[in-house]
Amino acid sequence: MDLKQLQEMLGRIEAECEEAVKKAASLDALRSAESKLAKGPLADAMKTIKQFAAEQRGAAAKAINRIKGRSRSDSRPLPSSSSEPMWPANAARPRRLTRPCRRQ
Repeated sequence: MDLKQLQEMLGRIEAECEEAVKKAASLDALRSAESKLAKGPLADAMKTIKQFAAEQRGAAAKAINRIKGRSRSDSRPLPSSSSEPMWPANAARPRRLTRPCRRQ
């Protein structure tokens, strides 16, 4: 496999991702679609990285991670809701509400 073939494969995965987002009627459906993509086609794409020459692995991983980031449900708006995402992809995650246990 070369970078061009990987780009074609990622284009198909991205189209699947967009279709799943359009069909999702709830947050649960969106997360389910995300899980199916992450465990299926994106996992297969990640396995192909080792087939690339060392100088091409960075570009391949970058392309895969771009699609993986787009498929994350927390960086997309809820279907049939406002156009704002749940929280921006570059925003800090909420802090834990409980304190960690102290070792004695």
